[in-house]
Amino acid sequence: MPEDVIRFNTKVKVIAENGWEKTLQIVIPSERDLTQDKMSILTPIASALIGYAEGDEIIWDFPIGKKQIKIVEVIQDENLKRIELTL
Repeated sequence: MPEDVIRFNTKVKVIAENGWEKTLQIVIPSERDLTQDKMSILTPIASALIGYAEGDEIIWDFPIGKKQIKIVEVIQDENLKRIELTL
Protein backbone atom coordinates (compact mmCIF):
# COMPACT_ATOMS: atom_id res chain seq x y z
CA MET A 1 0.00 0.00 0.00
CA PRO A 2 1.38 3.46 -0.79
CA GLU A 3 2.84 5.23 2.24
CA ASP A 4 0.58 8.25 1.86
CA VAL A 5 -2.64 6.22 2.29
CA ILE A 6 -4.30 6.53 5.70
CA ARG A 7 -4.72 3.31 7.74
CA PHE A 8 -4.33 2.13 11.35
CA ASN A 9 -1.61 3.92 13.33
CA THR A 10 -1.26 6.62 10.68
CA LYS A 11 -0.69 10.18 11.87
CA VAL A 12 -2.74 12.61 9.82
CA LYS A 13 -2.68 16.40 9.66
CA VAL A 14 -5.86 17.98 8.34
CA ILE A 15 -6.80 21.61 7.75
CA ALA A 16 -10.34 22.88 7.26
CA GLU A 17 -11.23 25.82 5.05
CA ASN A 18 -12.19 27.83 8.17
CA GLY A 19 -8.64 27.53 9.56
CA TRP A 20 -9.30 24.63 11.95
CA GLU A 21 -6.23 22.39 12.05
CA LYS A 22 -5.66 19.04 13.72
CA THR A 23 -3.03 16.32 13.77
CA LEU A 24 -4.27 12.96 14.97
CA GLN A 25 -3.29 9.31 14.99
CA ILE A 26 -5.85 6.64 14.11
CA VAL A 27 -5.66 3.73 16.56
CA ILE A 28 -7.66 0.75 17.77
CA PRO A 29 -10.22 1.65 20.47
CA SER A 30 -8.16 0.32 23.39
CA GLU A 31 -5.25 2.67 22.46
CA ARG A 32 -7.27 5.87 22.22
CA ASP A 33 -5.90 8.78 24.20
CA LEU A 34 -7.19 12.23 23.38
CA THR A 35 -4.42 13.88 25.43
CA GLN A 36 -1.99 12.47 22.85
CA ASP A 37 -4.35 13.03 19.88
CA LYS A 38 -4.85 9.28 19.42
CA MET A 39 -8.37 8.77 18.05
CA SER A 40 -10.21 5.49 17.89
CA ILE A 41 -11.08 4.14 14.45
CA LEU A 42 -14.66 4.10 15.78
CA THR A 43 -14.87 7.91 15.86
CA PRO A 44 -16.64 9.39 12.85
CA ILE A 45 -13.70 11.47 11.61
CA ALA A 46 -11.12 8.68 12.01
CA SER A 47 -13.22 6.13 10.16
CA ALA A 48 -13.99 8.68 7.44
CA LEU A 49 -10.28 9.30 6.79
CA ILE A 50 -9.30 5.63 6.24
CA GLY A 51 -8.28 5.06 2.63
CA TYR A 52 -7.71 8.69 1.72
CA ALA A 53 -4.21 9.97 0.91
CA GLU A 54 -2.10 13.07 1.36
CA GLY A 55 -3.46 15.90 -0.76
CA ASP A 56 -7.03 14.59 -0.83
CA GLU A 57 -9.89 16.92 0.07
CA ILE A 58 -13.21 15.83 1.55
CA ILE A 59 -16.38 17.52 2.76
CA TRP A 60 -16.92 17.01 6.49
CA ASP A 61 -20.13 17.75 8.37
CA PHE A 62 -19.00 19.76 11.43
CA PRO A 63 -21.54 20.82 14.09
CA ILE A 64 -21.51 24.31 12.52
CA GLY A 65 -22.11 22.95 9.01
CA LYS A 66 -20.28 21.29 6.15
CA LYS A 67 -16.68 22.34 5.55
CA GLN A 68 -14.00 21.17 3.18
CA ILE A 69 -10.95 19.64 4.84
CA LYS A 70 -7.63 18.85 3.20
CA ILE A 71 -5.26 16.07 4.22
CA VAL A 72 -1.93 17.89 4.27
CA GLU A 73 0.36 15.28 5.83
CA VAL A 74 0.33 11.52 6.32
CA ILE A 75 2.99 9.85 8.48
CA GLN A 76 3.18 6.09 8.93
CA ASP A 77 4.44 4.49 12.15
CA GLU A 78 8.08 3.52 11.48
CA ASN A 79 7.67 0.25 13.42
CA LEU A 80 4.82 -0.89 11.19
CA LYS A 81 6.35 0.12 7.85
CA ARG A 82 8.55 -2.97 7.77
CA ILE A 83 5.80 -5.49 8.41
CA GLU A 84 5.30 -7.74 5.40
CA LEU A 85 2.34 -9.99 4.93
CA THR A 86 2.62 -13.29 3.13
CA LEU A 87 -0.60 -14.79 1.88
